[in-house]
Amino acid sequence: DRKHKPPNADEIGPFDEIILDSPEQKAKEVFNRSSPKTKLDPVEEVVNFTPNYIQTGIVLNASGYDPSKSGFVGFQLLEHRRNKQPVDLNALPQLISTAQSEWRELLQEAESRSMRQSKQQLANLTQNQPASPLTKRKSYELRSQIITPSPKKMKKSGAKQCSKVGCDNIEGKGIQFNRIPAEPPELPDGASLAKKLTHRARKELWLESMDRIGRNRGVDKTKGLRICSCHPTETIRRRLYVEDNGTKASKLFDLTVVVGAGVGSSVIPSETTKGVGKDRFAQQQLQQLRDDEDNARSSQEELPRDASPVEVTERENVRLRGELASTMLQMQRLAELTSDDSRQSSPITCPAVEKSAGFVEGKERPSNLAPNQKRRFKVVEVKNTFLRSSSNKNKNSTANKHYSTGKKELSAQKPPTVLPTMDCSEVKRRTGFCNVSTLLAYVIVVCNGDFDRIRKRRTSLTWFEEWFLYLEWKYHATNLRQQDMEAAWGIDKRFINHVKDCKAALDMAAFLSWPRFASFEEDKALRNPQKWAKYDKYRVIQWDMTNIPAPKFADASLHRATFSQYYGMNCAKSGIGMQLCGWVIPEKAWTGAVEDGPYHSNAGYLQAQKEFQEADLVAGKVIKFHNILDRGYRGNVTAFRNDQLCLQPPSSRSDRRFTGKQTIFAGSVARDRSGNERGVRVMKRSGLFKRGFKETMSVKRFCDAVLTWGFQVNFMYKPVH
Repeated sequence: DRKHKPPNADEIGPFDEIILDSPEQKAKEVFNRSSPKTKLDPVEEVVNFTPNYIQTGIVLNASGYDPSKSGFVGFQLLEHRRNKQPVDLNALPQLISTAQSEWRELLQEAESRSMRQSKQQLANLTQNQPASPLTKRKSYELRSQIITPSPKKMKKSGAKQCSKVGCDNIEGKGIQFNRIPAEPPELPDGASLAKKLTHRARKELWLESMDRIGRNRGVDKTKGLRICSCHPTETIRRRLYVEDNGTKASKLFDLTVVVGAGVGSSVIPSETTKGVGKDRFAQQQLQQLRDDEDNARSSQEELPRDASPVEVTERENVRLRGELASTMLQMQRLAELTSDDSRQSSPITCPAVEKSAGFVEGKERPSNLAPNQKRRFKVVEVKNTFLRSSSNKNKNSTANKHYSTGKKELSAQKPPTVLPTMDCSEVKRRTGFCNVSTLLAYVIVVCNGDFDRIRKRRTSLTWFEEWFLYLEWKYHATNLRQQDMEAAWGIDKRFINHVKDCKAALDMAAFLSWPRFASFEEDKALRNPQKWAKYDKYRVIQWDMTNIPAPKFADASLHRATFSQYYGMNCAKSGIGMQLCGWVIPEKAWTGAVEDGPYHSNAGYLQAQKEFQEADLVAGKVIKFHNILDRGYRGNVTAFRNDQLCLQPPSSRSDRRFTGKQTIFAGSVARDRSGNERGVRVMKRSGLFKRGFKETMSVKRFCDAVLTWGFQVNFMYKPVH
């Protein structure tokens, strides 16, 4: 019920300000029981600039692109503004020559990858660094020593006893002892991944060893424990996990430990139990045999006094042979009962049976160590078993990736995946641009003709590869999944996000630095004079809204704020404006529950239009904006408050027809607004815009991509006149 209630006024607002924490996490933060989650938003700084149309045009010409012959409205506006910007004619030849040489170097850099180095790293290479002393490499293999009794130590502390529960062997009986590994010390901060894995293996060896000798696992931290060589060892294989830079890494290790378990395990023989059923039956048979023997001795039949010595000896031999046969029969039956195989007999293991049979308790057992088994506790790393996966906090991310610990070719050593000479059809399929020259021209515009901005990198990929990766992700038609991008470019997820954020910051800077609207003179010069003849003296802009799909959020307040009754789904709503010259103006996305009228009043673009029309005077006069809207906006009052005009189809009451003039007027406005509908369709050519927002995405990264895509369509699609 809480989800279907209308949202509160404070729940509606910009989409990039929503908090995706679960209700439980929000409650914990309110009561200070949990720290806020670390945001995954980009941290790149957006540095605005003053557009230098002269320099941008020079670099465009050096790349072989002529903006004056382009059919895209963005390059047409660039050429129009470049012709009005003052230029130093004396310095112009030098600027052109420098741009041409820089462009040739730039193309050469795009043909091979290299390790990315910062300015500080390059400066360090030129300085003389003091030689650091060589340090001896530490060995992480656990070496246990054979302990022999020391007379001096025995005098001080007495003989050492085996630490395994149930074993009473002590030093001095000719039995060898081995040290049990102690808990390894904690690693310092900043330890490498290899050291973390090795430390985890040593700790697991200690925990497993303590568990197998009957001690409390991880609780008993007694040092100096020893175990006698009477206990056999075995090798077990474990996959051990560690956390490293927000990801989980693991590796297989072979651990050599003692065979055994705790006190309650069946591996350790009990000293009080009477055994299983066959043990109790054997005990009864042995006891009966001993009772019969005692009775035979006590109640011997008396011989007559006149019996000869031969007769006495003969009777005694018969009696002894009978007792021996009875004993052998009982022992044979006992052997058959206690044997797992009818062809073999097993030794008696139950203490109660041993006592009934008259065996000596506490006998010494020989060592079962093999001659070459000198190290009883050790860790052996299993090669080519390294595994890196996403953190537990992000279980729905891409699948685990396997890496080999062997020698691996670095990304910087591989040839580039894409080159500036690639086929036009491949460029159009992956980025939406018609060819490579148009793609490079847009990159030049975004970087304001600055070669340092174009060269800016975050990985070992070439500058062209990083720009291609970013534009391919924003077009979102190929390599949709994260694992597909990692396989295509050969770099890790976090480096791909670094590339996205770096290029998005440059793209956002260009979007914010360029004028938001085309001036009245530019709009009039670039519009279709035949179609828009009736608006010859007017500054016209068309506004419409469209939806961006969003998931069904578990939080009730977030669900209410993003659910749109009009679209019948959770979504975000974004305003899209278009001037008559075809210049598309994207606006910030808001939560889906916002109506067209409140968005039109509070989004802020009407105030920006008012400031722009007052600054863009024509013959000293202010030419007001005419806002062409759909009838759902109800924007007349808002436009009047911002000193503007509004044009929208008429409305009438139910069951009433339009008059003749109203019908003609409504048809005229609908015809004019058809261009704006096609502009909305152009915005939705991006798969990122079409597929919508996902909960695993960064809200800020997604919203910035929507805004910069609206800026980019002006340079890749022909204007909608």
